[in-house]
Amino acid sequence: MSKNIIFCADGTWNGPNQQDDDDGQPDFTNVYRLYTDLAGVDDPTMLKLGNEQEKTAKTASGTVTQIAKYLHGVGDSRNWYVKIMGGVFGAGIIERIVRGYTFISRNYQKGDRIYLVGFSRGAYTVRALAGMIGKCGLLDASKLNLEDKVSAYRLGSAVWANYRKASGVSDSLFTDILLDAPLFFQQNIDPASMIYNVQIEAVAVWETVGSLGIPAYLNDKRVDLYRFADTRLNSAVRFGRQAIAIDEQRIDFTPTYWDRRDGIVQVLFPGIHADVGGGYSAASNGNGLSNISYRWLRDELASLKVNVHAENYAEDPLGRIHCEWGDGKPYKTTPRTLVDPTSADMMIHQAAVTRLKSTTASPVQQSSGLWKNQLYRPQALKTVMAPDWKLPASVVIAK
Repeated sequence: MSKNIIFCADGTWNGPNQQDDDDGQPDFTNVYRLYTDLAGVDDPTMLKLGNEQEKTAKTASGTVTQIAKYLHGVGDSRNWYVKIMGGVFGAGIIERIVRGYTFISRNYQKGDRIYLVGFSRGAYTVRALAGMIGKCGLLDASKLNLEDKVSAYRLGSAVWANYRKASGVSDSLFTDILLDAPLFFQQNIDPASMIYNVQIEAVAVWETVGSLGIPAYLNDKRVDLYRFADTRLNSAVRFGRQAIAIDEQRIDFTPTYWDRRDGIVQVLFPGIHADVGGGYSAASNGNGLSNISYRWLRDELASLKVNVHAENYAEDPLGRIHCEWGDGKPYKTTPRTLVDPTSADMMIHQAAVTRLKSTTASPVQQSSGLWKNQLYRPQALKTVMAPDWKLPASVVIAK
């Protein structure tokens, strides 16, 4: 009997001189909420760890039907792999990808359905992981001792390094990282110990940010670390789903769209980065917007056979839009350049339409970081809307 394997990668933006796993993000992002709503029983041994959890759903006879892992940051700080990577530049990014890869390899059997879910840096993680699996396949747990996690991490690291070398985007920084990384990154993998032509059922993300990758900071200078080889969703992935914020203005949070193809749906939602990906408190209607994008992506995954409970969370299309720039914060800003939502693979959500049609003034962020009450007229949608801010007939609306 085939099963679902779900890897959930959380994470948010890191500014200059911050560690990848030191973002102080609240637990209840949409990724964490999805994990908690998945069917299954939490592994009690994992609950003792910091920043990572696993759960399993079984039939009455004990057959596993779904297994899921949640990873926030790089996971538990006591983990061998986290320790051995030490001060390698960009270690947090590598660790997240390899941890997801070894988790899936350890549990995969032919016919299983793989789902990759992420937000922000976690969205980058799962998109890069999908490319790695599509290009390289998985480690074969029937031929390798992947229960020995140290051995699994060594092998997964070597696969990752080989994938990056073959991606065509290696540069001097990447070469320096490999020289600084443990030697097992450069070991050879026996092709007979791999499973090739692995299909991924879906990659589902809230807000993949960064121009073709994730900007990081080295000596206070911005570098595009581990940029994507391209913006095409790997052909091994059947479905891609992405929720995108209309109102985010920080340049470092520029969204990375997928190139259009069958199986991809991307939807525009009102709000900034975490208004779509979650992480704000429910107090003062802080998550009324993110609950909308949560429900949309959760329901999309449910339609793709993920076993997830349909919990109801308070939604408010006229809820507060936050602002994380201005007031002395070190961010360069500009309104987003959005892809016109005029097809079945790029739509605008009904919540944005409701907000646009509302005659009630609501809090809207300004480029200065200040607030004022006005009608919802986001500059990012100016080229899409008619001069009177009515929605053209060509716009496709997602529910």
